[in-house]
Amino acid sequence: IPVAYRVARAEKISPLLLVSAAMLHDIGWAFVPKRHVRSYHSRHARLLHMRRGAVAAGSILRELGYPAVLRERIVHLVAVHDLPSAGVGRPLKGRYESLLRDIDFSWRFMRGGFRKDMTEYGSPDPIAFLNSLIEKAHSEGRFRSRSTSRIVTALIRERQREVERK
Repeated sequence: IPVAYRVARAEKISPLLLVSAAMLHDIGWAFVPKRHVRSYHSRHARLLHMRRGAVAAGSILRELGYPAVLRERIVHLVAVHDLPSAGVGRPLKGRYESLLRDIDFSWRFMRGGFRKDMTEYGSPDPIAFLNSLIEKAHSEGRFRSRSTSRIVTALIRERQREVERK
């Protein structure tokens, strides 16, 4: 969420829209039956979490009194944010879609996200794991915005200092 706020401010766009989408984008995983979640990389599970997440996000935002136009934009972002990872369609081109994809990837460089990801993937070597993430971050023009790239670069430096101390 802090990354989403920082990106929204740097991009001069609505923090409410981007932060809300960032908070809700993966809520659908709570509604995917365990039998479907063999892997977060499973195409079926990714599609299901986006579909169910969009429904859940719409209900939550309606309950919170979000205006219909804002609610619809956030629900759309939740519904499409992982399509490229699920192997469906081309890379997302819209500004907000691209920014949410950047934010979704960047959580790995936050302190808690880095530790969780490292544990989930069973990496015993934090330096090697961080280097593999850095390689992913810089591959294929990963970030769609300069501001996200700058923010992630700063987070990478923080993680590098942490792992070098240990």
